[in-house]
Amino acid sequence: TRYYNYLESFQVILYDPAFYTTPTGDGEILIQYQTVHNVTGDPDDIDYATVGIESPDQLDGIQYTYWNIYPSSATGLASGRAILFTTDSGEQGLLPDTLGPEISHIALTNTTDPTGPYPVDASIWDMSGIDHVDLNYSRNGTSFIVEPMSHLGGRDWSGTIPGQSPGTTVYYFISAVDDSANYSQTDTSRFDVWDVIVQYNFESGASGWSHYSNGGGWFDQWHISMEDAHSPVRSWKCGDSGSGSYYNLLDAYLESPEITLPTNSQMHFYHRIHSEASTSYPDSAYDGGIIEISCDGSPWEQVIPDVGYNRIIRTVSNNGSPYSGPFEPGTECWSGTIHWTDVTADLSGYQGDCRIRFRFGSDQLDSLEGWYIDDVIIIGLPEGELPPPENVTIRNLGNNIFLRWEPVFGATYYNIYYATEPNPAMWNLLNTVEEPLHYCEHINAIDHPRLFYYIVAGN
Repeated sequence: TRYYNYLESFQVILYDPAFYTTPTGDGEILIQYQTVHNVTGDPDDIDYATVGIESPDQLDGIQYTYWNIYPSSATGLASGRAILFTTDSGEQGLLPDTLGPEISHIALTNTTDPTGPYPVDASIWDMSGIDHVDLNYSRNGTSFIVEPMSHLGGRDWSGTIPGQSPGTTVYYFISAVDDSANYSQTDTSRFDVWDVIVQYNFESGASGWSHYSNGGGWFDQWHISMEDAHSPVRSWKCGDSGSGSYYNLLDAYLESPEITLPTNSQMHFYHRIHSEASTSYPDSAYDGGIIEISCDGSPWEQVIPDVGYNRIIRTVSNNGSPYSGPFEPGTECWSGTIHWTDVTADLSGYQGDCRIRFRFGSDQLDSLEGWYIDDVIIIGLPEGELPPPENVTIRNLGNNIFLRWEPVFGATYYNIYYATEPNPAMWNLLNTVEEPLHYCEHINAIDHPRLFYYIVAGN
């Protein structure tokens, strides 16, 4: 304390959760006291110590002691004592274990690899120990194949899903049983094995791609750049080849080679942009980028990405002068500052021999860094396959169970399945409901000790 001027000797250890895992993935913090004097002095002294942890913004934290006051379950500060801050609930003495294992897992993402296998890793803990862990996967979301996962030591478990044909959607979850026969499982995750039509990462050039302007006083600055990239080191950039800003009066086009699109396709790419947006009108821009498409020689038309653009082109400048850029006023575009972001665009409305182009335009005033494009992939989607409904809620109404879910775009009906075990060989069909209904009632469901549900959207 300040009055007695005691020297306190202690050590704080921050454990890396990559090596010292916890159920939540948070790192543990250990405070070890070698010498501590938690005392008070005269009225001018600062009474006792305050011990705890808090977030950088000081809005959240855990207090261990303040003014010599402790929680009823805590012991006091003392020389030679250690305090561990952790999310691991630890041993519970002689209390019976009634909870299933805690499973931590990072879900797999979409892949372009049909060969596989696809590794599934998990961190699993239980106070009673783990009896067995299974990986449950399915190609259609209703019938699951069960494979045991391997224990790698500690809390680490691993399994694999074999390679799947392009266009397959794989559903999977991890289940575990502890030594007290308690069961738990993760939510069902999904990933797609993309049926790749074309793929470009621009690391070995850009065969078939072209770039140009419309002339007439408009300029083009597209070029392969190593200034920034999503992966690994090269991308297309519309802007200066060094660290300068892009030109004014750009109407620059980056055009793909001809691509034959099937009846149901989707484009993915990454982009980053830093261009002039309006400071007075947050929804508006003066410079920006858009996507356009032309099929079988048809006129170019703008493609609207799944999440839309973030700005619209202004009609007039801040000083009241007419907009001087190449776009029609009111055109939706990307502008302002966007860091590397994955964009998805539905191309199911376009078939045939098509070309896609990225168009960047600027007006006659002010300029910034420009627009980067990288990792362009176009995939074919299976006909009729729809994602599962999200935000499913279950309510108990008397003896019945009432299920409700969010509608799935393109769905015309929903099959609702149920089972009394978590990983049945086959699910039971409860009901089929048609749009616009997004709910189902399971009569007398309370008669079953436990139930599991699965909903499949179709068209």
